[in-house]
Amino acid sequence: MEEILKGLAVAIVFFTFRKEFDSVLDGIIYGGIAGLGFAATENTLYIYRNGFLEGGWEGLFALAFIRVILVGWMHAFFTAFTGIGFAISRLNKNALIKFIAPFAGLTVAIVVHAFHNTFGGLFGGVEGLAITVFADFIGYSIMVGIIIWVIIHERNIVKKHLVEEVSSGLISQAHYKKALSPITLSTAVFSGRASHKFYNLLGELAHKKEQLHKHGDESGNTAIVEKLRAELASLASQAK
Repeated sequence: MEEILKGLAVAIVFFTFRKEFDSVLDGIIYGGIAGLGFAATENTLYIYRNGFLEGGWEGLFALAFIRVILVGWMHAFFTAFTGIGFAISRLNKNALIKFIAPFAGLTVAIVVHAFHNTFGGLFGGVEGLAITVFADFIGYSIMVGIIIWVIIHERNIVKKHLVEEVSSGLISQAHYKKALSPITLSTAVFSGRASHKFYNLLGELAHKKEQLHKHGDESGNTAIVEKLRAELASLASQAK
């Protein structure tokens, strides 16, 4: 039931801001945020009721350590799979996959959540907690691997769609090389407001061109691409 409720939150975001699902990474982020929001509410209830009311301050601190530090990312991890499902649906042209993907993602989230709960129920105590935490970290490692793969895929999208902008003279070769660097997107904010906005717009342009390629002129993608190009042209001379 928990994953269905969190999945509904992701669905609301998806149907409200569908065009913002540019990649699988977006799905992971939106799913993760929904999971963290749920975890914050659940942890407040559990830590107070099962921790403080049953064991006083000692119980509160012990349960806070377990639920926030040891297994604090579990809900974000579970619901990330639901987000992945919605992202795959958004990015795919096949009608069957578009329909099935969100339910497949939700199913994986439910199964992984049940797997997590099974360890705690089977063993209990410190041993059960240790096994559960170990299993969770294996899952987190898998998700990190997925995220790394997605980042590489995203870089390839940027690489493919910005080549044309170099050829047209909209951006320089130096801009192009910086746009392909993950470090640039993380540090552009320190290079001034114009540079920060410029490189964010470059990434947005690349993904909007990818949407145009996959979905056609959906909701005016062509006009949005041209608008982004105009904004970039006005910022190009200021970007470092």
